[in-house]
Amino acid sequence: MTVTQDQAAWFAQTFDQLVANVGQAVVGKEHVIRLALTCMLSEGHILLEDYPGTGKTQLARSIAGTVQGTNSRIQFTPDLLPSDVSGVTVYDQEKREFTFHPGPIFATIVLADEINRASPKTQSALLEVMEEGRVTVDGTPHSVGEPFMVIATQNPIEQAGTYRLPEAQLDRFLMKTTLGYPDHEATMSVLAQAKTRDRAAGLTPVVTSAVVSDMAALADEVHVDPAILAYVSRLAEESRRHPSVRLGLSVRGCLAFVRVAKTWAVSQGRDHVIPDDIKLLAEPVLNHRLILTAEAQFAEITVQQVIDQLVASGEIPPLDDAAMVAAGEMLEHAEVFGNLYGSPRAPIEAAVRAGRDVLFDVDWQGGQQIRASSLAPHVVSIFILPPSLSELERRLRDRDQDSEEVIAGRMQKSRDEISHWAEYDYVLVNDDLDATESDLRAILSAERLRRERRPALGPFVRKLMEEPR
Repeated sequence: MTVTQDQAAWFAQTFDQLVANVGQAVVGKEHVIRLALTCMLSEGHILLEDYPGTGKTQLARSIAGTVQGTNSRIQFTPDLLPSDVSGVTVYDQEKREFTFHPGPIFATIVLADEINRASPKTQSALLEVMEEGRVTVDGTPHSVGEPFMVIATQNPIEQAGTYRLPEAQLDRFLMKTTLGYPDHEATMSVLAQAKTRDRAAGLTPVVTSAVVSDMAALADEVHVDPAILAYVSRLAEESRRHPSVRLGLSVRGCLAFVRVAKTWAVSQGRDHVIPDDIKLLAEPVLNHRLILTAEAQFAEITVQQVIDQLVASGEIPPLDDAAMVAAGEMLEHAEVFGNLYGSPRAPIEAAVRAGRDVLFDVDWQGGQQIRASSLAPHVVSIFILPPSLSELERRLRDRDQDSEEVIAGRMQKSRDEISHWAEYDYVLVNDDLDATESDLRAILSAERLRRERRPALGPFVRKLMEEPR
């Protein structure tokens, strides 16, 4: 089964809803939220190396509340036992049988707080459940259910009394990242809601756990070109050869790389992975898997520097125009009057996600492709008609850019182009340039004021409703 464009669009829309919902509680950390949700939908786990009070607990509770799941928090300490995590079997005297009492690991989202403070024996209790989604107690396996994700944290300071996570356990985490402190605006937003002790408690679930499982299954079907697989393999090989690296990217790490790249690609509304996905995810996927040599650490070389070198030196798969069209990496493309035109999909989608306006000056073929793409909900189409065909010909000649042959060809096809006017949202007759410009600005202002394009209205209205009568 392959992912259709409609399925990719649905996935991206649902993913954005999940991000927005979690973002109500975890303010100003959209990228980290996207990484965490990508891990969950890739059926993996995430490690956060962060200072206390940065919102790790809020993140776990918010994700659980968003997917209608459960959450638990395990405070790892030196005296924590494996049974305190997985659960125990207790003899029931009345029933005269042993009954399993599940531990806190049985939840949708598990926050393993300061995981490096527990003993290696207790840390190892997580290996089976993180890899296989089950725990074995007294020889009996118990499934933790789906979806399931561990959000583990470790404190970069106060290392006394901690146990370094072994490489085998680090490799179980799909990603490692950091929340960090919020910026000024986000901090002000949090402080303004200081009376709300638990922002995650007020979240309304966006999807059910069953939908999350469906999304994870759909992400597995995203197309990965052999050139992309070769790119990941080359990055792994180069990481093992790098003079500053003692332990490079394993095969399991490569598999993790491909899994998260698939999920990330479809979360952007694409049915295929592109090299930019690999480059963007390189840091969170690699920074806990690469172990530097003692010499490199002594020279103060960081893992991030090594990752930057690997990505910069890696051979990126060829991306000529034909290959991009074949891989679906062009948002629109067409041959117009003997010239080839096209717009790469990735930077345009990134600009739209960032809230920036993108202006296209394309013919009707490009317009149809854009309106049929994953960006369709964001598209405002405007067709500009000339006041007459004779005036159109005069303008073509006056701009002195085309030969007589080209002008004749344009005029010959003009009626065919004009016949598509009814496909557009707005139609303007450009008989006066200043008036047409004014109309364009009016359309832009009106479209920006549409309710669905103003996400801040929801929180604003909620504040209004909370004001005392």
